[in-house]
Amino acid sequence: MKGNLVNPTNTESTQSVMELGLQELEAIEAPGAATGAGAAVGVVLASLVGYGAYVGAAALIST
Repeated sequence: MKGNLVNPTNTESTQSVMELGLQELEAIEAPGAATGAGAAVGVVLASLVGYGAYVGAAALIST
């Protein structure tokens, strides 16, 4: 076996391994996460409005 990432046998392999280790990590874009968060907020707000209407109707009926 000539060499591998753990024990490279030539300077080019060593340099490429070092460059891989030093590469800057790129930010992960997740547009789906933002859309999901917006949907979750919408569901929560709709639930609160529905609950408020239920409580209001119950208060009117009980008086």
